[in-house]
Amino acid sequence: MGLSGLYLSSRAVFWLTAALCVPALAALAAIGRGTHARRQTTAGPLDWQGLGKLFRDRRLLIFAACVVLFHLSNAAMLPLAGAAVTSGPATWAT
Repeated sequence: MGLSGLYLSSRAVFWLTAALCVPALAALAAIGRGTHARRQTTAGPLDWQGLGKLFRDRRLLIFAACVVLFHLSNAAMLPLAGAAVTSGPATWAT
């Protein structure tokens, strides 16, 4: 994404993001057509026992807390990093 913004244009980043949604959606559709989807047809749309098992898994909860903390710290650092990058030469701003 950075290379497309540097060599093409700033708008190319957004077009590349939109283009990369297509293979991601195709992968999700392939997962949905897998064996798990065929097994779940009689259980209903939502497996409550499986969800309860996920929420009781301590390792998964610790991982989820780490992901949330990472995203909170990343959101706080983005304005600082943007200010540091744009304070230099204008050619590096993208």
